[in-house]
Amino acid sequence: MPVSGVAISPNNRWLVTNSFDGTGRIWDFHSVAMTELPTVAGIDLQPAHIWDALGTKIVGSTRVLNGVGTFKDGQTLTITADSNRLVTTGETGLRRWNLESENPGSSMVLQSHTLGVGPVAVSLDGHWLVTGSDDKTARLWDLQAEDPSARSIVLEGHTEEIRQLAISPDSRWLVTCTGLWRERSAGKETTVRVWDLDSPGPRKAVRILQGHAGPITSISISPDSKKLVTGIADATARVWNLLGDATSSQVLRGNTGRIKSVAFSSDSLSVITGGAGDDGIACNIHIWK
Repeated sequence: MPVSGVAISPNNRWLVTNSFDGTGRIWDFHSVAMTELPTVAGIDLQPAHIWDALGTKIVGSTRVLNGVGTFKDGQTLTITADSNRLVTTGETGLRRWNLESENPGSSMVLQSHTLGVGPVAVSLDGHWLVTGSDDKTARLWDLQAEDPSARSIVLEGHTEEIRQLAISPDSRWLVTCTGLWRERSAGKETTVRVWDLDSPGPRKAVRILQGHAGPITSISISPDSKKLVTGIADATARVWNLLGDATSSQVLRGNTGRIKSVAFSSDSLSVITGGAGDDGIACNIHIWK
């Protein structure tokens, strides 16, 4: 079956893949053993191929890696910054996998959300796992706890399903919103909520950002953790200051179609917006200083 997702750990040891057949595989780049995994659920799992690359040119031949573990229902894949843990979502729920264990193919189920889990993010300091759900809540999970389920914190306030979230690089700010996720609209809510993860009890949003004229299509936090940009279906974007109490924004106009993606430059000084043209097909990219 086709591969639907790929994630590589920051230490370049682990490769994780998932497939439309509902299974996933964990591959160890450091492993010397090249043994085939058994068939899972009657499906012949094919090996992954790795290419060496220089720039955009693919050189050399592929080498086959054989997995060290399999798992079910990996719809989204997230590896923590320390490369020790994998988080997956799927029909069997939210799961945490310990990639440093003797059997990285076994997992812990994290219980709590009453409906399906959508977006997932992990703070760079490895402390927090954040999930957004169709139950209109986000949850904070303490990855440093032996059982993260026992200490999960419910973040309430949204009136529609949470479709997008982001954590700042300094691991302080969490941003949640509804809007569009994987081309699915959550409803009419157009607010963005900002949560301070450094506060003793981050159960209440410290700021609610309003003013979007349509569904939010994309969000991004600057590398210096000081600014947020939101892309909107009405072809505009907004830049917000995450420091202080300001709730006003700078509106960026110029795109002619729905904004699909937003990002900051590595120096945090420029904003890039990308989306469709007037015909809904052509590429439309703007760089804002």
